[in-house]
Amino acid sequence: RWKQEVRALSQIKDVKRLISKEKGKTSVLFADWTDRCISVAEMLLLDKFIRNRKLKEQLMKTGRRALIFKNDFGDLFWGVDDQLKGQNQLGKLLEKVRTVIDQGDDLETWVRHQVKLIESEKVALEVIVTRDGVPVPEDCKTFELKSKFLIGKSEDMCDIVAAHPTVSRVHAMLVVERTQGRLQVIDLGSANGTKLDGVALAPYEITAVPPTSILTFGASARQYRFVVDTQADEKRKTALLQKIA
Repeated sequence: RWKQEVRALSQIKDVKRLISKEKGKTSVLFADWTDRCISVAEMLLLDKFIRNRKLKEQLMKTGRRALIFKNDFGDLFWGVDDQLKGQNQLGKLLEKVRTVIDQGDDLETWVRHQVKLIESEKVALEVIVTRDGVPVPEDCKTFELKSKFLIGKSEDMCDIVAAHPTVSRVHAMLVVERTQGRLQVIDLGSANGTKLDGVALAPYEITAVPPTSILTFGASARQYRFVVDTQADEKRKTALLQKIA
């Protein structure tokens, strides 16, 4: 019911009015309502700064200064009034997100907010690379014990190196989600884009990669196909038992 009512509202002031009206009920429904609100707001802020580099740069220019959400509409939870009275939860969250970005943990944190990753020890990923229909043996590899893989031309930062001038240093990410072990791809705001079966992907949108699909990066002629094995852990255990026997 809550989701339907909120979706029907177009103005944030109407959402606030609904929350104020139902305030007593939320604490009954969810004892941790305040914590939930703060957690969702943190996720949304991180998502905003991940997607918008200019906003991220503006945030980082604030250095270590205190960030205060001063407002004149009486919101003393997310901000403060003219007398600086209030909890300033939004300002605190902005400072927290700034620290996450400064430490280089923003992408990792963002991905874990967006996707429930499979346990890494259960996964093996086979990378099949072709060019003009011919396999490229030096690029075909198998990875184990990972649930996410960075793709780009940086050998230091990426798991799967795509050495081409139009490929960004860190171009895209593959993740294996927990529920069905499905492979998904995220273009990380690359300069020249990522295509799935010839269709350009929007930056920072999580897209499912069917088993027979082809990914290409930038203007590289190499075509990438990925095969996920979510039974890798069981196979390793079986092989070990057979060896012992």
